[in-house]
Amino acid sequence: MQVRSPINQGAGRDASPHQQRQPIRHEEEKRVLPGSVMPSRYSAANDLNRSRTRLSSISDPYTPIKVLNQFSTDWKLRARVIKKDEPRQWRNAKGEGYLMNIEIMDKDGTQIQATFFGEEAAKRYGPMIKENKVYFFSNGQVKLANKKFTSIKNDYCLTFDHMADIQEAEEDVSIKK
Repeated sequence: MQVRSPINQGAGRDASPHQQRQPIRHEEEKRVLPGSVMPSRYSAANDLNRSRTRLSSISDPYTPIKVLNQFSTDWKLRARVIKKDEPRQWRNAKGEGYLMNIEIMDKDGTQIQATFFGEEAAKRYGPMIKENKVYFFSNGQVKLANKKFTSIKNDYCLTFDHMADIQEAEEDVSIKK
């Protein structure tokens, strides 16, 4: 194999008149040779994890909290309210409003904080939501958690406004109290 140095490639001259120019390849061929290691995105373990996620969503139509991220849009949780704060009013330099915080847990034991913003949301869901009851949660946003405002070890939190869809569910013994 002949190696061309960048010094010999300039101004159209070759290192020797007998050298043949080889086309320069801009993309490496993507071949997997026997005995080579595939990149991690193609690993069998990742395929297995993806299939487990799909199977769990087929057998259980509710999204596990642990798979939520800020790009999650169409999700529906079935979770138990393990802690509920009373609705309260807040004021800061940006304005004022109402909020209510709850902490919820799904059947896997994963917890996440949910905050209801707006007077309508806090007053509508405040009396409805009770601790230790199971609810369906949807039509909220998944955001990065501000660790200053939560004690839950989850990188994300949920926010809901007046468009939230919260419905009481039947008692589910698979979600521990």
